Amino acid sequence: MKHNVLVVVDSFNGGAGNMAQILTQFLQKNKNNNVKLLLMNPNHSKSRYGFDQNDEKQAIYFYSGKTKKIAYIIKAIKFIRQVIKKYEIDTVVSFLDNNNTIVGLSLFFNKKIRLIVSERSNPVVIPPSNKMWTILRRIAYRRANVVSVQFDEFKVFDKGRFEKKCFETPNIILSSPYRRSVEQKDVIRFISCARFAKIKRFDLLIELFAKIHEQNSNTELVLCGDGPEKEKIINLINQYNLKDCVKLLGIVSNTYEVLKDCDIYLMTSLQEGFPNALSEAMASGLPAVVFKCHEGISKLVQNNVNGYCVNDKDCDKFIENCVYLSLNYDLINKYGEESIKIANKYSPDKVLSIWESIIFEGNC
Repeated sequence: MKHNVLVVVDSFNGGAGNMAQILTQFLQKNKNNNVKLLLMNPNHSKSRYGFDQNDEKQAIYFYSGKTKKIAYIIKAIKFIRQVIKKYEIDTVVSFLDNNNTIVGLSLFFNKKIRLIVSERSNPVVIPPSNKMWTILRRIAYRRANVVSVQFDEFKVFDKGRFEKKCFETPNIILSSPYRRSVEQKDVIRFISCARFAKIKRFDLLIELFAKIHEQNSNTELVLCGDGPEKEKIINLINQYNLKDCVKLLGIVSNTYEVLKDCDIYLMTSLQEGFPNALSEAMASGLPAVVFKCHEGISKLVQNNVNGYCVNDKDCDKFIENCVYLSLNYDLINKYGEESIKIANKYSPDKVLSIWESIIFEGNC
């Protein structure tokens, strides 16, 4: 049976953009599928997967211009309906809550088209941007056949209204071209990668690393990223006299190149969905010490298996685990091997088979 599929996402950037492109290419490999990728907010984003923003045959672009929110929604609904009609779409897969809402409203009275909407953060604690979008999402998700969430633990969002139609679709963890192995050496390098934003709590990470370094001076911290908290982070580095052992690399284009020279991944985020940077570190063979910002994180970082998943705000335990691990080279290697095994559970073939099942077979 031939399927005409529309995949909707904001842009090529970010975890949602990556997943949308991977899914589109995967579905396009089957000649029975005619798959279109629609970008709702392209903003000159660049593809890591060979899509060309200047080629209308590869993707469809919605340019809204500067409009008020209601005007944007009306214009977007009209555009999506035109695309669905033009390409005779029978299945829509949408990423990110605002896009999901607009698509759901577009199809609210069209029950023939199968609709899968995908939440790409932790919807239990991160609601839509305002009350209007919350109400509209609630209406739109009534229309969805499947609501995809990244962890089973997220199914209870919005007081469990959509729990029965929720399905777990984790992120893909791509295999790393490198396999790090620690030998006896002077310096153990911790690493963390994220946008320098309050929710990532890099200020807390600097404070914790100061105490870790105090207990084990043969340690360094590498930070990848940029953002509004950068100045605060620099000031903290200076305040704790850590200029010689904390390295700010800025935004890096190939994280694996940096990870291969590091030893332990750290994550202090207040909230995450399915953390891409942590996933890449695991695929590279790094153990991790993380705060358990939600229960699903403990599926990725398992205590005494591939690192330590510490209860949030238990800073003493976080420091203790980091120091202990940094002093045990054999344990770093052992946990690193387990990280790779766990990462392999989220390989492209395994995750994409889940997507294929809920898109075409209706397993939900």
